Amino acid sequence: MLEKMQSKNIVNSKMKIQTETLDMFPIPLVKMNLGKKFKKEFDSLKKEEEHPSDRNMGSTHHFSTNKYILNDPRFINLKNFICEQTTKFIRNKMNVDGECLLTQSWVNWNYPNEHTQQHIHPNSIASGVLYLEATDSNNVIVFHKLYAQTTRNFIDPKPFNPANPDREKKYTDSTMPINLKNGDFIIFPSYLPHSVPPNRSNQKRISLAYNSLTKHKCGSYGRITEIDYKILAENS
Repeated sequence: MLEKMQSKNIVNSKMKIQTETLDMFPIPLVKMNLGKKFKKEFDSLKKEEEHPSDRNMGSTHHFSTNKYILNDPRFINLKNFICEQTTKFIRNKMNVDGECLLTQSWVNWNYPNEHTQQHIHPNSIASGVLYLEATDSNNVIVFHKLYAQTTRNFIDPKPFNPANPDREKKYTDSTMPINLKNGDFIIFPSYLPHSVPPNRSNQKRISLAYNSLTKHKCGSYGRITEIDYKILAENS
């Protein structure tokens, strides 16, 4: 009997145990490339009037003078496409009912050595960036981990030297750079911090950005989180 038990223990010690890593609380970001689908609109947007950013904001890039640029009738097809994609994002990825309502939209110019400091987009549910003209290199937008300072490891992670493929940096990195090219379009939650590093090329980088809410109302009447624009307007 004892011999049988010992034999069973040996078999168990050789069993292969499968492990699974769960990514908890992931944050969605959708990326697609529009190619030359809206070439005429891209060309017009790149010619819009621009002005330098307020240096008190900490950024050095340029903005379009018109901060509701997608309300221009010339861009109605592009606006409708962006609304359609953003509606899918807020419904399917953020679980928010309603149809996208674009609020402000503007063009950014990052000339050589210009940057955009880390920021979020207040008073907005989902935001997006569309690259109208990318440089040959260094086309990066950097997203920052929420609460990075309060969720740091108790033991500070060090660079892997030599590189170890079994170690997954995505669980300790506080930033995630995303490389973009001409026609790339990304949509993300407006609360997600992001920045654009200095443009180290000798070319300008041009992008379209926007914010959004939902049409008519958002939130829940029963949970006392509702914002109904019609009721607000009637009682203001």
